[in-house]
Amino acid sequence: MTPRATKQRIALAGLLVLAGAGLASLLSPLIGTALATVGQVVNISDHSASANFAKVTAAGELRTNAVVSGKVATAAPPSPWRASVVVSGTPDPGVLIAGPSASPINVTSLTASTAAPSGFGPQVGLVARHVPASATNCNGAAFDATVWHSLNAGGPTTPLSVSFPTPLQYKPPANTKACLFALATSSYTTEVSASGFYG
Repeated sequence: MTPRATKQRIALAGLLVLAGAGLASLLSPLIGTALATVGQVVNISDHSASANFAKVTAAGELRTNAVVSGKVATAAPPSPWRASVVVSGTPDPGVLIAGPSASPINVTSLTASTAAPSGFGPQVGLVARHVPASATNCNGAAFDATVWHSLNAGGPTTPLSVSFPTPLQYKPPANTKACLFALATSSYTTEVSASGFYG
């Protein structure tokens, strides 16, 4: 039996098409870009202003104005310093290893080695001092703090080696420059190697 196209059936079909189109127009604001198909241009926005539309680069990458603070990847510091000095029985203030610097001095690693026999390792330390802002050297620097100290630097075959993932930092007082000195208490030959960065 073949269905016959009657006026009632044609009218009912037309009514269903109109109802579907009306329903789609009512729902489209709610589902927005969910109805988009491949190849259509779709804007992403927070609806507050046309300037807030998301942008895409020529390579098809989403572009943002996000600001990233801090270091996002391991990189060499902008102002590195390093020193390797003999500090055997050095008198106060010790041997200068960094400065003078108007910026903070950061220490990231330190190694102390000594010729002293095991059990007689010297005390080794890093001392922070400051000079006037106009100074071009660290002569006569005033004491601020001991920033690191070890009671025993170890024997000749066991050097003391320390790294600081969070750097030791000395920030000089206002209107002064920072100076960092290394010292040791023993007369045995003792060497301190250190590295870090300014800033």
